[in-house]
Amino acid sequence: MASFLIGRKKQGRYRLMANPPTVTRGGNGSSVDGNFVNGMVRFAPDLSNNRMVMAGCEFEEIIETGNRSTLKAAHITDAAGGKGRNQNPYRIRIETDEPELDLCFLEAWGSGFSVMIDGEIAERVQPVAFTNSGNYRYFKVSFGSDAVSYRKAEVTITRLTNGTGYALGDLITFDGGENDAPGSPMVLRVAQLSSTGDGVVVQLSIEDPGDYEYLPAGKMSQISTTGAGVGLSVEAKFFFPAHSSRKWRRWEIICNGPATFMGIVTRPEGIVIPWRVDPAAPKLIQIGDSISAGTYLQYAAGHLGTSIAQTLGLEDNYIISAVGGTGWDAGGTPWSHPNRIADFIRYGEGESMPVYLFIGSQNFQSLAATTAAIPTVINAIHAANPNAICIGLSNILGGSISLDNAIKAGWDAVADQRRAAYISSQQPIKWFDPSYYLLDWTVTNDGNHPGQAGQDLYAAIAAEQIYQKLVEMASV
Repeated sequence: MASFLIGRKKQGRYRLMANPPTVTRGGNGSSVDGNFVNGMVRFAPDLSNNRMVMAGCEFEEIIETGNRSTLKAAHITDAAGGKGRNQNPYRIRIETDEPELDLCFLEAWGSGFSVMIDGEIAERVQPVAFTNSGNYRYFKVSFGSDAVSYRKAEVTITRLTNGTGYALGDLITFDGGENDAPGSPMVLRVAQLSSTGDGVVVQLSIEDPGDYEYLPAGKMSQISTTGAGVGLSVEAKFFFPAHSSRKWRRWEIICNGPATFMGIVTRPEGIVIPWRVDPAAPKLIQIGDSISAGTYLQYAAGHLGTSIAQTLGLEDNYIISAVGGTGWDAGGTPWSHPNRIADFIRYGEGESMPVYLFIGSQNFQSLAATTAAIPTVINAIHAANPNAICIGLSNILGGSISLDNAIKAGWDAVADQRRAAYISSQQPIKWFDPSYYLLDWTVTNDGNHPGQAGQDLYAAIAAEQIYQKLVEMASV
């Protein structure tokens, strides 16, 4: 664990792509392949992750409108035993050579998705709007239609006529063959001459492979040279296709909101395989309230927990389990409820050293009950997995020292202090000073929730503190 963190710590949050794909909200049929309409997809999610990896939640199979099969994210158990996801994010991970694809959703208002490709995020805004139509909708993510051009492959070049008068190192520019293929011309260098001394070419090397709009055919003749040679021609063979937008990429789509993800549509020739989770990556399990659940997110990948995971280098394998109004002893199903404790233990099953992060909460009913609830939860997690690392953070907003002290007392009462740590955001320095945070970081008319910039700031501060605690405990 310690070596994994030290090796990845500098990753930080995802950078913005210099040339992101365009995202377009379409209709009830795919624009990539018109054979797919009303929820039909080429690749649908399945529990075996055969075509794509579904991550960030626990999933169960469901049948949606029109007898379409998909997965529903459901990992948070309520007091009655029912399962839901609230607004917590889930992720779709694929590797593909396709330049554009359609994401299919059963649409619902308040939903969104972010696209991250090869370790960079397309944009930090919600690219498209969802309606409350309850209809199937296709959203096209595109790097542009692919155009194929042809470039000379690195092989022994067959000469049709050797020419005369060439010098070693001469550069020779060629036409587009007998079919006059347009484009950037191929340039060859004279690499060897005949021993006869008359400038006859024996070997050529590629100086510029050219870039022809279609495949040259027949004989390619010299159109210019840097020397005095004349008469050389070569065979128009062994060109490789070069693609303008089709290339191998790793895609991660982060979704939030009530819309149901149905799957992906690509062209038939596209290759799609699942992007697996790094088996060496520790699992980061984050528990929180409405702030962690994504209240006032500007974009789907803007969750507080997502930013923390990225900054720690643990973005490969994390889950956010946050419900508004809950806390250690508060809400319909507080964190200390047996159903929630069972959730937390289940999240860490099969992990050698899962990392638990409890963020906040503001939602407390009793200081004494809060203090008592914490060791109840953490001791149960340690009983199930003695190697589990558990870290708590204090109330994010409010500036309450008494609440901060009550939470700290609970963490101090945890039995195994080697695997438990507490981080205060109130003492000795208030991360969000109540004298200023209402104006600087929270959403207007709601002093209980930071906006996107406030969540980003908190994640940056918290991640550094969490990192130090993790390295200390993982090394024990």
